[in-house]
Amino acid sequence: MRIFYCFLFILIFSNAAFSVTKKTTDDIPASNEYLYRLSERAMTISPSAFYSDTFKPVSYRETAVLFHQDENYADLFGVNEKIKFLADRVNNLYGFEDDYKGYSNIIPLKFAKMSGFYSDDKNTPYYSSFGKKSEEEYYFDASAYGFGYIGDVILGAYEIKFELNENEDVDLSRFRLKKGFKHIGVEVMKDNIVTGPGYFGQLLLSDNIEPEISVLAKTEIPYNWGILGNFRWYLWNTWFDDDDRVSSDPKLLGMRLSLKPSKYFEIGATRVSYYGGSGNHDYSSLSDYWKLFTAKYENTGGKWDTDQHVGLDTSIYVPAINKVSPFDGMKLYAEAAWNDITAPWQEEDKGKSFKLRGDSYVFGILLVRKNMDIRLEGANIYRETYAHHNYPDGYTDDDYIIGHYIGRDAEMMGFEVYYEFTERLHGYIGNEHIERNVDTEDKQKENIAYVGGKYFFNNKLSLETRFTYIDKNKVNTYDSSVNYQFEDKSEQNYYFNFEISYTF
Repeated sequence: MRIFYCFLFILIFSNAAFSVTKKTTDDIPASNEYLYRLSERAMTISPSAFYSDTFKPVSYRETAVLFHQDENYADLFGVNEKIKFLADRVNNLYGFEDDYKGYSNIIPLKFAKMSGFYSDDKNTPYYSSFGKKSEEEYYFDASAYGFGYIGDVILGAYEIKFELNENEDVDLSRFRLKKGFKHIGVEVMKDNIVTGPGYFGQLLLSDNIEPEISVLAKTEIPYNWGILGNFRWYLWNTWFDDDDRVSSDPKLLGMRLSLKPSKYFEIGATRVSYYGGSGNHDYSSLSDYWKLFTAKYENTGGKWDTDQHVGLDTSIYVPAINKVSPFDGMKLYAEAAWNDITAPWQEEDKGKSFKLRGDSYVFGILLVRKNMDIRLEGANIYRETYAHHNYPDGYTDDDYIIGHYIGRDAEMMGFEVYYEFTERLHGYIGNEHIERNVDTEDKQKENIAYVGGKYFFNNKLSLETRFTYIDKNKVNTYDSSVNYQFEDKSEQNYYFNFEISYTF
């Protein structure tokens, strides 16, 4: 509650002046996969020093750097004709410019969608990298998204989900209460936070779990550090609703810094502390949180001995590849993370040299044309990552890993081709090959193959379908997503899902 009161204080006493270019704009949920695909494609073809595609959610005013085509933005950021095709596509589909006309506006229904899923087996995850299982062989839900704002004073948004199975639950699946400033946005929200450049998965924070409540402060308009480039910072705390673990309802404190020395290069650093939960210590003072973040008392067995992770990532944009290839742009990216360190400022390591421990990696290449993406991505996860603390549940929320979905002691290679045959008809195909327990003889091999398509009936209505086939040579019988006990028998299953979306 203290955090909420602080947010309210900032809201009431802040400058609420209205301008044509609003500071307080809605965030785009991480679940809006196609919009983020278009933004990454635009960045690969024509990079911008003022936009980052390594953190989600982003706000509308951030994407406006890429897709807003009026004179004000042209003067500030420039307009590149190479991505006008993508900008027109975004504006036709989502209508952001119309949403923010006038001092205030209430749009009770902006998006609506219905999703369906069928599997040949119960408890099959119905996305390969989203932490949700169907307890039935089939699953249906419908959701509605709306928002409203008063100038630059405050913005509120919500998504209500209706589960259409036997239990017929109604859930406030996402919401946000937000205030924007010159450079930053401050919000209380229920949504996913995603860090890093990976597509199939990220090492520290991904959309492998359902949205949880967070307080987030993030840079939306970067700070110009002159010759050093554009700087961004992010700070958040997340409360997990997980009653099934040994220490129920844990929390996560996170911070991220990123720097773009040029529009062709970005480097980021992320730090998280997974702490608390029933039966564990309480934290209330700024001193407590500072000690959590610095990890000064890590591995001492005391109050501040929590599950700590640190990560570094980099993205390199190469639009010049269009001079020597049929592609309009290329992006090279990598993320590394460590679940432990040796550090002289920690009580246990005084006199020792600094060393990062527990290496995990994601690396990839993205090749794009205006109407196509080709992606190849790999991952290698260290054997103690996600299971270093909090035995037996590990770094999870509702039995799903908060980081990369393949889990610890695992390797993955994945590829995907997404092609837009016409403006209305899209198709994609992909494959993910995974090995777990790679440091032992008792390995599990899993292959996930999928094919899908998306059809836009018009600029408001679309249908996406996908068929996925999963083949495992062994089955994990351990009741934990971060620990393995394989039964030596193969398992094959498949699922089919669809999503109908409508924009009002």
